[in-house]
Amino acid sequence: MIETLINLFISFFSIGAVSFGGGYAMLKPMEDAVMRYGWLDKATFADGNAIATMSPGPFAVNMATFVGIRTAGIPGALAASLGVLCPSVIIVTLIARFFYGFQDNKNVQGVLSGIRPVVIGLIASAVLSLSEGPFTLTAATRFGVPGNIASMIIAASMLIALQKFKLHPILSIAISAILGIAIFV
Repeated sequence: MIETLINLFISFFSIGAVSFGGGYAMLKPMEDAVMRYGWLDKATFADGNAIATMSPGPFAVNMATFVGIRTAGIPGALAASLGVLCPSVIIVTLIARFFYGFQDNKNVQGVLSGIRPVVIGLIASAVLSLSEGPFTLTAATRFGVPGNIASMIIAASMLIALQKFKLHPILSIAISAILGIAIFV
């Protein structure tokens, strides 16, 4: 148990220390760590992603808490959550302390400009990895449409609704949940 708690803390600490771009950029490294240690299977990880996304609070902390509690109960949730939080607290404290002295430095601007595109790649990688589950469903829905086609239609519809019609994210989650029940159950 102690070894698992240490592994949870160290894994999530290292993810938090090198993942720039927020929670979704951390998703692929989280998935890699979870699969490497066998803490969750892919389906449970995807479920955790859904729960972490629709729960209030920072995504990375929600996901770390989910993985930790499923792996080692409350102590696991604390270890993983503290692990993912500590690097941010340390880094932001240091940046806040020294940033104003360096914000106009060309090297600092170059570093930030170089990191931004990588964040897009990390998020795209997480999207592709997570899409393996819902978009590979082969069972037919209650309407006879293959599950992967139905999932793609729901995803595309919500993307359009979010981008074009500025649908509130909570409303899109509720609509998707209702569609999931209507189509898949």
